[in-house]
Amino acid sequence: MALHKRILDAFGPLGWKLADRTRSLWWSLRRPVGVGVLVLVRDGEGRVLLIRNSYLPGWRLPGGAVDWGESGEQAALRELEEETGIKAESCRIASVLFRIISGLSNHILVADVGKWSGTPRLEGSEVMAIEWFSESALPADLNGVSSEAIRPRQV
Repeated sequence: MALHKRILDAFGPLGWKLADRTRSLWWSLRRPVGVGVLVLVRDGEGRVLLIRNSYLPGWRLPGGAVDWGESGEQAALRELEEETGIKAESCRIASVLFRIISGLSNHILVADVGKWSGTPRLEGSEVMAIEWFSESALPADLNGVSSEAIRPRQV
């Protein structure tokens, strides 16, 4: 685990919440456009893997920021492993969503993972829960962007 994540884990959910707010402020000043990734993983029964972060409300797809010099696919595979312990061989960018979040223009890449291995596991204090959900029984407090990534709007 990266040093900055170990430091944040030492402070628990409060550390992650403070880091998220600080990151949002920093990016709004330094990076007028944010690029993030959400990772769509399905099990053999077609259920979707969702996580509950310690610093954000509701359930959501695994994901996070695309680091400088990193492709969307690389970020998706990294975030999936960091947040769930699942390793995927590859993924493809299935769609791109756009949102204004905390005053920052965000492009959110939705990565669809094909073949993967491992068992979802909690590690550190960033993620509080990991569960598989049927698409017909998604949680009521599912994050809006994650909901759209799972069930894209028909135009």
